[in-house]
Amino acid sequence: NNELGGANPLMVTTSAQGLVLATANGNVSEMAAAIRSTLAAGYSHFAVTSGINIKPMNFNPGGRFNIAVIGDSISLGAWSSLTAAEWPYLGYVGQLRSALISMGYVDGGEGYISPLRTYAWVMTGTFATVAGESFSDTCYSATNASNYWTLTTPSPCDVFDLWLIDGAGANDFEVTVDGGAPITVTVPKLANSERISRRIPLGAVGIHTIVVKAPESGNIYFLGGAIYKGDSGIVIHNFSKSGEAAVGFASSSANKFRVFGLINPRITICAVLANDYGAAATPVATYASRIDQICMRSRQYG
Repeated sequence: NNELGGANPLMVTTSAQGLVLATANGNVSEMAAAIRSTLAAGYSHFAVTSGINIKPMNFNPGGRFNIAVIGDSISLGAWSSLTAAEWPYLGYVGQLRSALISMGYVDGGEGYISPLRTYAWVMTGTFATVAGESFSDTCYSATNASNYWTLTTPSPCDVFDLWLIDGAGANDFEVTVDGGAPITVTVPKLANSERISRRIPLGAVGIHTIVVKAPESGNIYFLGGAIYKGDSGIVIHNFSKSGEAAVGFASSSANKFRVFGLINPRITICAVLANDYGAAATPVATYASRIDQICMRSRQYG
């Protein structure tokens, strides 16, 4: 309250697993101010309030600072007044990103591009889907190079990190950028299913077309990826899903959170409440327990 001021100060409370920050009405400017004060203080000003040993931020202004958002259609930006292509930029996360950039933070790029963003990703061929493997709930697998994904980056970038699941049956495959020569992407092919990232350089900052081909034999297990501008700045990865409630992120499977290991988010914004509220409201104790689980998994994998 002393740092933020105003009629709707940041509310700081605790869960069994970590610090919970909430702003009145999810106000974008308040959340941006909360993030700014958190970065500046490295959590130190929360130490007495929380009574919990929280890992310091150690924020390096010259490095990349990843923020993860998990939530429902509101944080996804799925508002009736916007088209799907506008959600990431004019919705909640887009406004938050703009607010942080206006404060002077470097724009590090858009971050996660879900394969469910079909205006960006175009899938050609036949694919199998596996539920529960990521925040989008879907992993796509395919064999045969006639099956491929084409990504036209929705915003300027010069780096693309392709996110995959390695495991038994996975195989190397090829990627092309802007119609150039094929780039062979190798995977460890380990027995255990692990989330892995493979960096694809794109050249100059701009809009790029990336084609990811399935291998001739074996499989590719595809989770989407993230686009960046260089290796510094603020990046907000939006993992929200329309219709999601707290139970969807606090389910018995922790696979969804394993992608956090690919970005190491220093802050996670959990924006799930709208679908736990109303006529079929989730009991408060149940909701609180699920938020604890979300905090625990966020810290475990991020």
